[in-house]
This record gives sequence, structure tokens and C-alpha cells, in this order.
Amino acid sequence: MVVGDTLGYGDSGIDGQDWTTDFSNNILIYGGPKEGKTTVAACRIREMMDEDPKSICYVINTDKGFTKPAFYVGLNDPKYKDRIKYFYVNTIKRAIDVMTAVKEEVQERGNPNDIVLFDLLSWSWDEAQKEFVNEISGGEVVGFLAKAMKDPSTFGTFEGLQWSYVKKAEDMVSNSLTRNPICRVIALSRVKDVKVGYKIGKKKEDLWYNIGVPDTRKDIVHEFATIIKIEKFSHDGEIYRRFMIVGDRDCDPDFQWHAYDTPTNFWEQVDAIRGGKPVEPNNAPEPKDVEELTEDDKTELVTCIKESFSNSDFTIGDILEACGEDYAEAVHEIIDQGLKLGKVFDIGGGLYSFNAPKPKEKPKPREVKDEPAPISNSVVIGEISKLDTGTGANVEALVKKMCQYYDKEDIMTAINAMLDKGTIFEPSAGMVKNTHEPMYVERKKEEPVKEVAPVEEDDDGW
Repeated sequence: MVVGDTLGYGDSGIDGQDWTTDFSNNILIYGGPKEGKTTVAACRIREMMDEDPKSICYVINTDKGFTKPAFYVGLNDPKYKDRIKYFYVNTIKRAIDVMTAVKEEVQERGNPNDIVLFDLLSWSWDEAQKEFVNEISGGEVVGFLAKAMKDPSTFGTFEGLQWSYVKKAEDMVSNSLTRNPICRVIALSRVKDVKVGYKIGKKKEDLWYNIGVPDTRKDIVHEFATIIKIEKFSHDGEIYRRFMIVGDRDCDPDFQWHAYDTPTNFWEQVDAIRGGKPVEPNNAPEPKDVEELTEDDKTELVTCIKESFSNSDFTIGDILEACGEDYAEAVHEIIDQGLKLGKVFDIGGGLYSFNAPKPKEKPKPREVKDEPAPISNSVVIGEISKLDTGTGANVEALVKKMCQYYDKEDIMTAINAMLDKGTIFEPSAGMVKNTHEPMYVERKKEEPVKEVAPVEEDDDGW
């Protein structure tokens, strides 16, 4: 039997290849900006190059952020410096060309201990989308997007076939790092906070809910052997660093945060955990739970609110129940802005809606003559009966309700006229009640008729 090459990329014919050595040894490290991703990666590169003096490291850099961290860990030493091949890429085409050339050279060298660092992998996903839009717009990106906003059916968002093209372009970069790793690989990525989307969508909490996901395409997290999240934060004036092994094919991560103070200490603990050895407990304090929403977060929050409540009325309490009180300020700001723009409607009673309420037709006010009152006694009595609590209907509530259909001045005129004639009576201040006494009850002349003070119209439009 002919056994194929041990790196897993050669043409072995129908006899296959040696599966006992065909495994991936790639690591994804992700975190926020300036949190030390490149520094810990550079430290690992130094350790790997010490283990195999014949190994070479290929650095594919997208943000020119490699040099200073590399100097910090000593990679400018001649014994490392001349074994590092550095490539700066700023387009997907350049990235594909570089990855193709690196893959060919690594295959030709045949050393599985060679190293590839891709910094940042999240760049390739973003750039693939940007270049795709640039290509189909003919370079007129602003005009194209403006047209798309007017007619979303043309290309409002990436869908179907468009996404497949974007993914294909990004695959040409990432496949050599994930599905078909050509040697040892370290990839770095930004972090994407998922708390807003998870909370407002009422999804069940999981690991990503608390720590965020790598800011790349969703399925790429399944293609790395080891995934590590790192964080840097300030607490009472001190700077702390910590990490969590989110996934690993060689061990069961404990999903606990572990503090580290140097890049070397970081890898010592990572190796210990992956080897099943105990590590020192996390002695770093928990970061203060202060979360400032970015504009992107607010945009996502608006989208989630629309998706959750587009077909039903809602209160601000409903939104906060879903996303948490931490977002109260942002939610109020969003609703206020929506009201001003006419995107959200206040339908009364603390309820809001994305659908404009149907306008109520207000009858034309009747022409006022000497006698009788513009509103019939039966109408007023009917409305009093609806609000009658046994002790009488509140005049203010009665006027507010009837103002939907009649002028307030006409309503007050009718109520006072009916009080004067005894059609209704006043059991207590500010209240009126139905009566079955004779329609005309003469009042004592010395007793002045008590007028009900007019009620100011509320600002809410009732």
C-alpha cells in the first residue's frame, strides 16, 4: 500500500494517505482592540521557532500592527528575524495571492513545524464584502447603496447568491488556515458582542451570550482546533488581563476565566489546561459591569425591537423585560427618536406601535342655537352611565372621553344645563350622577347653581 504524505495536501492517488498524522493544529485567538492578541501570538511564534530551528514563520498582516508586539517579545533577534517572511495585504486579491504562494512554498519545504500567522482574519470577511459591493457597483459605491436603499429588492442586503460569492472569496483565504491547514496556524480576530441581539431576541443564554463571538463568518469557529478569548480591563486604576479557552479538540475546557500577567505566563497556563494539568485560580477581580452601547449596538437594538414588536403593540417595559434594565437609557432614546421621526406611534395608555393608528372621524360641531343644548341629554346620560361607579362619574374623565367626538365647550354647556334642570345631579364635588327624578326640579332661588370648572385638555391628545 502506498501511504500518502503526512501533511495531508499531496496527491496520493486511490491508495489514500496516512490518516494517523492527518490532523489540524490551528489556533484562533480573539478579543477587543489593543488587548494583546498580536503580542501573545508573537510570543508563541518565538517558542515554536525555538523548538524547531529550521522552521519558518509566514506573517500575513492586514493592519500593520505586527512589528511593535514582535519587537516586544524579541522576534527582532537575528536568530528569529531572518526566518520571518512578512506580507502586508490590503485587498482580498492580494491576500489570496499571498496565501497561494505561501501554501506552495510550505508544501515544497515539507516541514509541518512551519508557522502561518494571519492577523486579522476578521479583516478578510469584512473586506470580501466591501470588495464585492465595490465590484458590482462599478466603483460607484455611494450611488449604488443610495439606489439600493430606495429599492431594497435590487440589493438591499446580501442574500442568497450574493452571500455565496462573498463567502467564496473569503474561503480562498481562510481554507488554507482552517479546513486544509498547511502547517501550524495562528489566526487573530476581533470580538463581536452578541448581548444586545441575544437579550432582545429572548434567546437562551449560552457561553457566547456572556463573552461574545469572533467577528468572522459564523461557521468558522467550528474549523479551529483551539479557540481562546482574551480580555484586558481596568479595575480601580489597575490593568488586568485574563483569558478563557472557549473550545479545544484535545481537552474539555473549564470555561473559566484565568488571569495572566505576561505573554509567557499566558501560554504556560494554556498548555497546562490543554494538557489536563491544574492552573492557579483566577485572582483578577471581575471587571465592573459598565457597558456603553456603540452606534452599531444601537442600530442592532433598533432592528431587534422592530423584529420583535412589528406586529403587536408594546410598552417600554416589554422591551426592557427582553433586553434588561442596562439598556433603559438607550431604549428611551430610541423610542423618543422614533416618535420624532414618525416611525413609532404613541397610541395611549403607555402603548406604542410601529403602525399608525387609524384617525377617528370627529363629527362636525352642531350649530348652537338659543335652546336646546348642542348635545342631547340622552347622550350625556349614556356616557355618565358607562363611567358611573355608584358614587357618580368623574367630570374630568367624562369630558376627556367625550372630547373625542364633541367640543369641550359644548360638553360643559350641556352638563351645566342638565344640572340646572335637574336631569342629573352632583353627589359630590367634581362628580355627576344619573337621576330618575322629574326632568325639571326647581332649585331654591337663594341657592346659586354650582358650575363645574372646565378641564384643561391633556398634552397626549385625548
